[in-house]
Amino acid sequence: MIGSLTHRLLSLGLNPATPRLTVGVWGPRVTGKTTSLAMLPLAAEGTRWTMECVDQAAAGLVELSQAALVVQGRFPDAPAERSPVPYSFAVRRERSYAEKVSGKRRTFQVTFLDAPGAWCERPIPARAAPDSPIEYLVACDAILFFLDPTQMRQHGTDYGASVVGMLDSLRRRLDLPTSGRLPHRIAVVIPRVDEDEQWKHRERVRAHVMEQIGMVTFQDIVDRCQPSRFRIFAISSVGRVDGRSNCELFEGRSRVADPAKIQPYRLFEPLEWVLESYS
Repeated sequence: MIGSLTHRLLSLGLNPATPRLTVGVWGPRVTGKTTSLAMLPLAAEGTRWTMECVDQAAAGLVELSQAALVVQGRFPDAPAERSPVPYSFAVRRERSYAEKVSGKRRTFQVTFLDAPGAWCERPIPARAAPDSPIEYLVACDAILFFLDPTQMRQHGTDYGASVVGMLDSLRRRLDLPTSGRLPHRIAVVIPRVDEDEQWKHRERVRAHVMEQIGMVTFQDIVDRCQPSRFRIFAISSVGRVDGRSNCELFEGRSRVADPAKIQPYRLFEPLEWVLESYS
């Protein structure tokens, strides 16, 4: 088994010295976390990066989810598992001149831990427990924190306070002082920016989030993260077509309006930001 795994990693340009990063994917239901992961390899096209599946879980996720989106025009089902599912990818950056001369190429093995939305929504106990929703984030190098734009718009400060509570739970689990900042790189991701209500704020997403949840609550979130390791991104897995969202409601469910014209919008940027810090 070990020999087989080693051969597969080497075939992807990986070796024991390849940086291995674990990225926690956190967020409530219907924020499109699983869809975003499945579309990342497609979103990487046209950038300086490429992505390839390392394990069967990642290959199955990409194959089944992209088939659902592109062939059937429907969004893939969320994972049924009750705990985070790991998906591993080999992520390569385009060679610099020096790397071309040396024959080397910057490659990472990135394992995403995709936590089901219902699992993330579980109450977080005051004391750490093996099955606590917060527990799997402790050892992650980075966190993609998906916020629901609808809840943010409807519940504002209360929704922002729940984010602060999660960060505080993680801070307590790490035994950080009250004023301590989390060591993780934290990318706050605002999905479904293709929707008209979100699209008009895409270039000012930080200010928009602050307006929605309130300046004080927003600053509470920022104060729990290291400034250089915190950023907000607006993304879409399906993009827009002819000036409108490529997502529509049909019989009460979301579906892709034009599967042939799926164009992820800035979907790869959060991961690129994480990787650039190690480059």
